[in-house]
Amino acid sequence: MHISNRIKKLRQSSSITRKELATGIVSYSHYCNIESGNFLPNNDILRALAKKLKVAEEYLVRYKEDDEQLQDLLMQLLNKINDLEFEEADVLLLKIKEKYPLINSIYQEIMFYLLESYYCYRSRQISEGLRKFKEDVFPLMEENDVDKLPHDFEVIYYYMLAIVEFHKENYYISYEKFLRSLSLVNNNVLKGSINYNIALIFYKLHNIHKAIPYAVTALNIYLHEHQWQKVSDVYNLLGGLYYENKELIKAEENFLKALDIAKMQEMNDITERILNNLGMVYKAQGKINQSLDYFFKSIALKKENNHNPYIAYHSILEIYLEQDLFEDLMMTLEEAREYCESERDLYRLKMIEAKMNFKMQNYQVYEDYLQESISYFYEQNLWKYMDKIVEELGDYYHELRKYKIAAKYYKIALEVAKKWSLNN
Repeated sequence: MHISNRIKKLRQSSSITRKELATGIVSYSHYCNIESGNFLPNNDILRALAKKLKVAEEYLVRYKEDDEQLQDLLMQLLNKINDLEFEEADVLLLKIKEKYPLINSIYQEIMFYLLESYYCYRSRQISEGLRKFKEDVFPLMEENDVDKLPHDFEVIYYYMLAIVEFHKENYYISYEKFLRSLSLVNNNVLKGSINYNIALIFYKLHNIHKAIPYAVTALNIYLHEHQWQKVSDVYNLLGGLYYENKELIKAEENFLKALDIAKMQEMNDITERILNNLGMVYKAQGKINQSLDYFFKSIALKKENNHNPYIAYHSILEIYLEQDLFEDLMMTLEEAREYCESERDLYRLKMIEAKMNFKMQNYQVYEDYLQESISYFYEQNLWKYMDKIVEELGDYYHELRKYKIAAKYYKIALEVAKKWSLNN
């Protein structure tokens, strides 16, 4: 927690070069030593830098001076966020910003930025929380400074660090940081969140056996704390875990529990996801009418909430393909295309259209569409979308005795299988 980090952050946010900032104050090499933390500038230099950076002198000169009233407000804010009392937390955030437009103590400024990013993340402003942590906390401190923070803030630092690594898909690093946070945490609600996130990590790593106990621990904590929205989240996760484990009855039970609570709590965001998940369960059970009913309910709610219903449309198209309902499939394809957000989405639809054309004996269209899709997914390293389809095309050409083309796709299929397994 060196003043050099604050100076560097100010300089970069002002788009000033090191040379420009040093000119008229110190030599360029001297300034570089200041910014790297190798030299502690005196107050005269700090005042000159403050003037050039257009901030109050106190912001650079009094960086070691803590404010007792501010510390009390920071602790209140931490407790409100931990207990998910976001309206009260929002009031405290505004109060701190109004009373302290600049926080002189670099130590307390880091704590404030840490809480601000934590507040955003816990109140489901995920992108904003990650952005604030990366842009405001990272530049001011390094992990070897964390033991200088109060115990409760150390917990939050490791929690947010774990979240950042999770969203970068560095799941093992994220797991380590969550374990560190779990070993320090006292707040029960936050303990539930850490267990939930560890379960989510193991879900991403396809280790369902390890994920379920963490999810159950999170569920028991949230039930004890009467955190009903979080209870719904965990039931939804457990449903997903059992679904991946092909325990469809347990999956259905947990999704239905999640849905009941989500509806009672008027949680539209999670309700639309649960409806989609139940559609997947009934699809896997062969209950086609029930499956379609839940997918359409999910689509309706997503549209009502201005969310993209592409995933539910894709599942409906798969059902229509399996049931040879080609007229319904073609009509739904047109609707689904309106919600494609990327080329990947378009090519996933093209693969379904290819399979439909195969069933309709339009073999040239089948070949063209599948080849185009495979080429795109291969170039983009999107192996999971090619997992079985490449071998299917190889088999198709083998049946036609086009052995050279078949061999080409079998070779690609082996490569895809290898790369897909490495990524999982």
